[in-house]
Amino acid sequence: MKKSRIDVEYDVNRIEEDIREKYDLPYNWYGDCYGSLIEDRFGHNIMTDMELATTEKEYQEYLDEIEENFEKAASSWE
Repeated sequence: MKKSRIDVEYDVNRIEEDIREKYDLPYNWYGDCYGSLIEDRFGHNIMTDMELATTEKEYQEYLDEIEENFEKAASSWE
């Protein structure tokens, strides 16, 4: 079930776009790069884990974690 980096980036970009529209945020509201928005609580890059996911369920869990990170950041963005 391997996904390419391009597939992973597409899915993460889609999440960012959905959150941006939901909160009516400006383009690049997160800064120059996603940074900590794509990291787990230990600072590990979730997108890399997504590339290596072996099941669709595992992949979706990583997507959910990234969406939660974006949601938290967007709801507190000023």
